[in-house]
Amino acid sequence: MDAFYADAKYRQHQDDPDVGDYSVLAEGYFGPKADYVSRVCGIARGSVFEVGCGFGGALLAFRSRGWHCAGIEPDRHCAAYARKQLGFPGVRAGLLGADFAPDDKVDVVFSNHAFEHFADLDGVMRGIRAVL
Repeated sequence: MDAFYADAKYRQHQDDPDVGDYSVLAEGYFGPKADYVSRVCGIARGSVFEVGCGFGGALLAFRSRGWHCAGIEPDRHCAAYARKQLGFPGVRAGLLGADFAPDDKVDVVFSNHAFEHFADLDGVMRGIRAVL
């Protein structure tokens, strides 16, 4: 299953999104979620790590609100897009697991529609603990 996600076989569209169009879409979809995280956590600006960050849409919404952003994405192509096209050097390609060694600790771990894809939930939770 891990290879399935790493090789992008679950993505319906293989083209990279236009940065401008994607930014508008990301703000509309993820903006309210970023606001909710800020409100519930009581953190106006902090650091966030997204598990399963895809092309980086949620990270765009957090960054526009002043957050420092990082993440992990199993699809190597999506992770590269987030790093190179959107300017998120803290996005890694790979899977979050028990052996994950973060560059930095963060205030918040965010995930949107990713947990249902994890084969090793215990490993993912240990990876999240390492990030926090």
